Amino acid sequence: MSTTTAKKVDGLNVRFIQVMEALGYTGYSFSRKLSTSEAVISNVRLGKNPPNILLIRDLLKEHEDVDPGWLLTGKGQMFRRMGQGEPSEPALAEMTAALDRRFDEVVKLLKRSIAAQVERNAMVDESISTLESQVEGLHKSLATVRKGHRKEG
Repeated sequence: MSTTTAKKVDGLNVRFIQVMEALGYTGYSFSRKLSTSEAVISNVRLGKNPPNILLIRDLLKEHEDVDPGWLLTGKGQMFRRMGQGEPSEPALAEMTAALDRRFDEVVKLLKRSIAAQVERNAMVDESISTLESQVEGLHKSLATVRKGHRKEG
């Protein structure tokens, strides 16, 4: 394969993944939407294989606002514009759904992060409490030792 062809394949892979991300898909959700395996999407992402014609066809069939010319050549815009420069209703609905999915994922991650931080804070509080008790015990032991030295001296 010539380097020119390799560059075209790389560009196609990059654009394919850009569309996936712009639509708010993960590799897994995109593979499900296009009825393929996650490994196929992963291989496209890693540049191991270009997206095959059936995958491109399914993408363009599911998302009619994706500009096939841009996807294949990189010329023009990622999305076709309908009417007065606005995406079509189905495209807006899909983008909104994708944003909602991403938002839900972010909320879940934030909740997990907060729960982990609360757990860490509880552990730190317990550790500090334990250390304070130990220091208090050491102060008492030291006071007892000092009293013993004074009586002996």
